[in-house]
Amino acid sequence: MALVILGDVRHSRMIASRPLVQTGLRGVAERINSEKSDLLDIRFSISGGDEIQGLLSDPAAMVEVIDCIDLNSSIFDFRFRVGWGAVATPRAARTWEMDGECFHHAREAITRGKKENRWVSVAGFGNDGDRILDGLFRVMQVIREGWTKRQRLAVATRKTNITQAATAEEMGLDSSTLSKMLKAAGFKQLLEMEETMPLLIRRLLRTDR
Repeated sequence: MALVILGDVRHSRMIASRPLVQTGLRGVAERINSEKSDLLDIRFSISGGDEIQGLLSDPAAMVEVIDCIDLNSSIFDFRFRVGWGAVATPRAARTWEMDGECFHHAREAITRGKKENRWVSVAGFGNDGDRILDGLFRVMQVIREGWTKRQRLAVATRKTNITQAATAEEMGLDSSTLSKMLKAAGFKQLLEMEETMPLLIRRLLRTDR
């Protein structure tokens, strides 16, 4: 069993420079491969020209990996499609050289995600499990779509620092201003969801499998 994540660049065809898309995606893939190497079964690589694709052995890590890709990419607006299931072919260096249930579920998630304009869509956890995870990711989507560029930067920077004081110093802000910015961005609520969703995913798999 494995979890495949497809990160698709929204409106990529509107970007005139195709080399820019490739260079940008390569940079995103290299960063996630470096920062989250312990969570990846197969590293992320470019697939289909305007998406990156990677494989995880632990489905509970999907939230952390998606969050890292999304917050560390200021160039692209990603939409994520996630599939959980068996792998039918031998392990390869790149996920797009493989096949199996998890990949079929990811393609199913692509169709539903595009139709419903979802930031993240999930398939392979059963009808109820897919609905629950899609619903929680939708709430996270609403929170994120309300961010200003400055709030997005504040959230991303805070997540890379141990303390809020270090974040304020890095951004050149006083602690009070940063605190207000993070509160307006719903940072604590978002963090609580990100920390509890892995517990839910493990519970869903225990009860469904």
